[in-house]
Amino acid sequence: TWWEQTSAGSRQWTGVASSADGNKLGAVSDSGGSIWTWAAPTGAEFAASTSYIPLTVKGSASEVMTTTVTNTGATKLVFPARAVTRSGTNPADYLIVSDGCSKKSISPNGTCIVTFKFKPTAGGTRSATLNFKHNGPSSPDAITLSASATGSVSIKHLSVRSGPASGATQLTISGTGFQATATVKFDGVSATVISRTGTTKITVQTPAHAEGKVLVAVTNPDNGTAAYNGFTYNR
Repeated sequence: TWWEQTSAGSRQWTGVASSADGNKLGAVSDSGGSIWTWAAPTGAEFAASTSYIPLTVKGSASEVMTTTVTNTGATKLVFPARAVTRSGTNPADYLIVSDGCSKKSISPNGTCIVTFKFKPTAGGTRSATLNFKHNGPSSPDAITLSASATGSVSIKHLSVRSGPASGATQLTISGTGFQATATVKFDGVSATVISRTGTTKITVQTPAHAEGKVLVAVTNPDNGTAAYNGFTYNR
């Protein structure tokens, strides 16, 4: 017995019933004898979820990520050998670490797991598809994988390491991987870009800032960031 809150108050329910063939379930109320029915699952059903894939630097690998498959049906979900494959735009960027679904039979409410690493070969949004073959009616099922990658960026040298707190010091930042519209900030305050030389130099004018040593950061439009400690503001 349990209570259900309704707009008119509450209602007591006294049982759950199913038809002889198991295809219908019902909740029976003692207040008016209402019977509500709905279809019960009759076969294997595929459902899946994937953990969040973090922003990753091009050429490096993420931590191990997980796709969890659940059998939401009423009979076993059966996967053949080599049931899990990759396809899509950038399949080579998603490296399967372990396949716990292929050649497995998953009971109702049971799960199996596929793990992978994201190792982007280029910057920007990178996508692929994990395909699952099984005995359920939706086979093959496709799980979309999508993550963002940044290019490698670094700061190696500042031509000037200190200047007045009033700002307006001109200096050149040397490094690697600077993109055409990269921004420069001194402790979070934007500097004025004067010129750029390929992907290795940016000349800027410092913003005004309180006295002290601050981080200098270069951020690319793909969110790749490098920081250098630092530049010192004097009186």
